[in-house]
Amino acid sequence: MKNLIIITLAALAISLTPAAAQQSTDVLSYWRTLDGIATQSTYRHILNIAKKDFHHRDSVIAGLGTREQWEAYISQNRRKLAQLVGTFPEKCPLNAETVGIAEQDGIVAEKVVFESLPGYKVPAVVLRPKKTSGRLPAVLYCCGHIPNGFRYEAYQKLMLNLVKKGFIVMTFDPIGQGERHMTKFEAATHEHSYAGAQAFALGFSPALYFINDGIRAIDYLQSRRDVDPARIGVTGRSGGGTQAAYIGACDERVAAVATENYITDLNHLLTSKGAQDAEQNFIHAIAEGFDNSDLLTLRAPRPTLIVATYNDIFAIQGTENAFGEASRAFKALESEDNLSITYDYGGHTSTPKNNQAIYAFFSKHLKNPCSTEDVAVKYFKEQELTLFPGKNFFEAIAGKTMFQTNRELGEAVKAERAGRQSGDYAEYLTNLPQTVWQVTGLSRHPWHKVKATFSGKLHCPTYDAEQYLINGCGNYSIPVLRLVPHIGANGHTILYLDDRGKHHAVTEGNAEALVNAGNTVVIPDLSGTGEMGTGYITGGDAEISGVSLNLWHASILVNHSLAAVRIQEIANVSKFALSKSAGESKIAAIATGAHCADLLQTATVRNRYSTLTLVDPLGSWQEIVGSSDYDVKHLPGISAGVLRYYDIPDLLNYMAAQGVTVNVTHTK
Repeated sequence: MKNLIIITLAALAISLTPAAAQQSTDVLSYWRTLDGIATQSTYRHILNIAKKDFHHRDSVIAGLGTREQWEAYISQNRRKLAQLVGTFPEKCPLNAETVGIAEQDGIVAEKVVFESLPGYKVPAVVLRPKKTSGRLPAVLYCCGHIPNGFRYEAYQKLMLNLVKKGFIVMTFDPIGQGERHMTKFEAATHEHSYAGAQAFALGFSPALYFINDGIRAIDYLQSRRDVDPARIGVTGRSGGGTQAAYIGACDERVAAVATENYITDLNHLLTSKGAQDAEQNFIHAIAEGFDNSDLLTLRAPRPTLIVATYNDIFAIQGTENAFGEASRAFKALESEDNLSITYDYGGHTSTPKNNQAIYAFFSKHLKNPCSTEDVAVKYFKEQELTLFPGKNFFEAIAGKTMFQTNRELGEAVKAERAGRQSGDYAEYLTNLPQTVWQVTGLSRHPWHKVKATFSGKLHCPTYDAEQYLINGCGNYSIPVLRLVPHIGANGHTILYLDDRGKHHAVTEGNAEALVNAGNTVVIPDLSGTGEMGTGYITGGDAEISGVSLNLWHASILVNHSLAAVRIQEIANVSKFALSKSAGESKIAAIATGAHCADLLQTATVRNRYSTLTLVDPLGSWQEIVGSSDYDVKHLPGISAGVLRYYDIPDLLNYMAAQGVTVNVTHTK
């Protein structure tokens, strides 16, 4: 029986005081050439960790040569991929139903709904020649990040060409696209990342949903009397190229895969475009030595085609590297001719030449002699390929959204966490610091001696604002203000963590009120706030409300969470604050909003705080899971899989067990 530790939370009255200082609180702008202080600094830190993992993986690959070595590597990676993605659920009945038919230009479009998980229904279309005989080869087409899903004409161009050449083609709306649109966001990448974040918190990759939908689509194709179950291929462009590569690596029934505008190695992806939206990232993939080229080697010796353009958003050098590496595996397995690559000029797009290469590839490997010419086609209108025009798909078929399924899975994870805590809860709390250390990935980067660079001092009517650079988690510095009262100093230091940045703390928060009461107040901009910006390269496809989920995804890839980054930053600033105080062994700390969880996790692994005050904290990470309307600012404090081990209430209970007073106040 869990021994619950009850915390009495005293309310803290926060009075907003107009700022006395009218001067700039910026620190970083002064240091124009110092390494690592740009708004990309956090991402560069993550990249430096990744480079060490890439170097280690390169040494492993360099040692592979014989058939036996490659077979052992592939076998190991098959197990590794299963671990990175998560456990696929037991297959439920498909309960497939045809809900409508459209027809034009000798092509029939069957509108189909099937269940990939219980109650989790998928809208799909099967395109087939009107006149057929016998069992035909089939191709599953996976859609990229287009709001209207498979109705996009560029996708129809290839699909309808394939049908005219004697293939049956099945396609479906990925979650968050087409008729499976779920949120207020228009961008599919935002839909994927917003719901995918919940999966990461639960400890499995959002890709599991996308892969499972594809696997169940293949189940459906194999159930059809007009499909030859031994001649099924998969293709797709962009995000669909991602899905095609995933499905082909996970499902050995796929006879041939053509992945378009996607394959590049993770090294070149992270050093160019950067980490992408949620489903394109596996939990801890880089840390575990798994790369995109492994999606190709897992195909060996089965036919696989890479379709590339020279100026794609995915780095062409990484494409060539991945192809070169996979070629070694195919050659070792005496199937070198089964891996091929086609290039054409252009950006992130399909081209007639590349389309023709896809037709030729499937014609050969799905044993369907046909023309490879890319011909003009008559497109179906979007309405004609919509299963329930004018209706909400989820309501029309009583289906679950990804949020609802996440909520159900979240309850199972919650029960798992309770199992870890069953028995002696006091012992569980005793071990919590080590748990936080492991789950956040704090061990993935060494802790360095704290270094402070004095940058200047602003004179304000009642205090001085000292400006500092403090070394962060890696080779970068974070800006810090230290507010020192002119008179009436009481000898106490307060760490102030404002999730809207130090400038907000001074101008709209209550930092001035605290310093005018005689306290010395130390205020940093942590990664992702204030002068530290998002900490990411410009233009991430999953930046929502000013929070770079792309940066968060990169941290998940390397198993060094943003929580770990901020924990080290807070710990360093706290140590600096203590070094400047007169005889204090511990300091008081205040955090607002998203930084409350950061502070709690820091206090769990570093015992430097006499009291903690949390202003507008999130009550539990569990409450995010399943919600279709949560604040993304809380995600950086969440480590992949954290809910399997602890939640915010456990951190609060640990504070109580250590005798640390925690005050909570809500201003909203």
